[in-house]
Amino acid sequence: MEPWTINRWLDREVQGILGPHVETREEAQRLVDAYLLPPEGTRGWGLGRGTTFNDVVYLARAHASNLDYGRWANTQMLVTAQDEEGIR
Repeated sequence: MEPWTINRWLDREVQGILGPHVETREEAQRLVDAYLLPPEGTRGWGLGRGTTFNDVVYLARAHASNLDYGRWANTQMLVTAQDEEGIR
C-alpha cells in the first residue's frame, strides 16, 4: 500500500487501516510511518475534513501546536498489518 493511497483515505476521516501482505519489519514500519502524523510518523495533512480543513483558528484553540494535534490524532488511529507467512 503506497503512502499516497493511505493519505487519500485518512483525509476522508478513516481512523483505521489494514495493510495487507506485510512480510518484513521494514514494510510494517513504512506502513506505520505513512499512517501516523509527526512526531511519530511521516504523514502530512492537507485541507480535508479529517484535519478540520486545516482551520488554523480551530487547531490553535483546540491544540497547543501542530505537533500537539499530531500526537492527539495518532491516539485516535488504528493501524494493523496483515501477516500472511510470518514477519521476517
